[in-house]
Amino acid sequence: MPLSQIFTIPAPTQGLVTNTPSGAGQLNTARFMENFFPSSEGVSPRGGTKLRVRVPSAITSVVDYNYDGKKRHFVATETAIYGFDGDTPEGSTLDVPDVPDLASGRFSVVVMGNREGTFLLWFNGDNPAQIYDGTDWTVTDSYNIVDAEGDIAGSLPASDVNFSWVYDNRLILLEKDSLNAYALSTGKIDGNVTDIPALTSVFARGSYLVSGGVWSSDSGSGIDDRCIFIANSGEVAVYTGDPDVETGPNAWQLAGIFDIGRPVSKYGSFRIGGDWCVATDTGIIPMQAVLGRDVSALSVVSLTRPIEDEWKKAISKTSELLREDWHVIRWEDRDMLLVAPSTVSEDKDSFIFVANTQNNAWTTFTGWDVNAFGIFDQILFYGNHQGELFQCDHGGTDDGEPFICRLCTEFTNCGNYGSFKVVGGIRPTWKYNTTVDITSDVTMDHDSSFRHDPKIGRFVTNEPLWDLAHWDEFEWAGDIIDDYKAKWQVVSGHGSWLAYQAQLASNHGERVDCTLLSVEISFTTGTAFN
Repeated sequence: MPLSQIFTIPAPTQGLVTNTPSGAGQLNTARFMENFFPSSEGVSPRGGTKLRVRVPSAITSVVDYNYDGKKRHFVATETAIYGFDGDTPEGSTLDVPDVPDLASGRFSVVVMGNREGTFLLWFNGDNPAQIYDGTDWTVTDSYNIVDAEGDIAGSLPASDVNFSWVYDNRLILLEKDSLNAYALSTGKIDGNVTDIPALTSVFARGSYLVSGGVWSSDSGSGIDDRCIFIANSGEVAVYTGDPDVETGPNAWQLAGIFDIGRPVSKYGSFRIGGDWCVATDTGIIPMQAVLGRDVSALSVVSLTRPIEDEWKKAISKTSELLREDWHVIRWEDRDMLLVAPSTVSEDKDSFIFVANTQNNAWTTFTGWDVNAFGIFDQILFYGNHQGELFQCDHGGTDDGEPFICRLCTEFTNCGNYGSFKVVGGIRPTWKYNTTVDITSDVTMDHDSSFRHDPKIGRFVTNEPLWDLAHWDEFEWAGDIIDDYKAKWQVVSGHGSWLAYQAQLASNHGERVDCTLLSVEISFTTGTAFN
């Protein structure tokens, strides 16, 4: 009679991995993960969302002002900018805009501070620049282009600027549908600009500039800062020095040209430490990894390498036009990086990619119709196509609607190559301090589909009977802080390869606070007869 064996599968702390054949990945990875978030300890359900405010149409930009003791939040639509503050009741409808009659809501918003105050400058490539100083709105219609002698050589309409950032305390402005870029004087938000020379001759394939930023060797700002310009072709030009200085140690000079793959969106760049990262059709590429590599080899060093196949699928599903609306944001307080591929409001299969920035472990979140991201007071918000702004990581439902969390670990042969296995039981170990009903199962031979629906969770106020656990469900009571429980459960499965599956329905007012740590599998080996 064959003896029972026990094999331990660790929690998939390295997250979703789809760039390896099933069974070839590490044990601490997942073949499928939805609405669970991986950490160094284990995997936990994501938090819910809560409606904050509504506006009349789809939200296209989410922006915060919190400077000089003044605070105000903004959401933009295709036709207006709406403001609100902490005293605005939850669920309010904002119907009186701060800034009406806009031609576009796809803003590039930059913060600039000087002796006169701290300013939000809004550029959309269609309207004059909208400037908010913490109290009032003003408009800049145009900038004077000056030559090397300081003489006015032309004019740049502010309505032609569609992207901006701060480099060396100077605003850099990109002219839409062109390779032209300009720099304002140090600390200025209006007035004269100088033409940044040579960009047209630098880019061999690019037809227009998409975005740019500051790439540094450290997390601060200083003499090692480099100004980068990203073209639609995927070419990146890196400059050092002062745009107005032609000679000397601080002269403006080209440091290098790199090919990183076509950028997905002007909202697809972000900074981690001093490195500048760009979301491209190849993946999310850190600029530090570009040095010495051909574009064909960049996928190997991309941050999205573990989910390369899923990334390519998301790219292929969106046209060039829709791809402009991809949104990427780093949520530092939660160690999260979130990527929302372009969707339309009718797309019921929409999802976002989410990574733990501490260990680059990826997962997916579903149920969020993301059209714009923003952070208010260190809290993530997203705006959807229906004009609703939601606070993230709040409670245990998506504004009252339950959501499903599911995972399937990497398949393993448990160290028994070629043997047929009959699984009889599993013992998952969870850390928890809220009530949770978890549907556990085992699946065989690279089939990651789920055989059963998750049990609908509910609050339980009394202590459970620990010796009465059914094969597919495990229920724990609340009011216990950081308790650890493991219970053998009867399951059935037979095959050569196996994986653990967990599902739960988050439908509580409170966030479901539990973490999968590991699971033990009990099986016997034998020979399969066909």
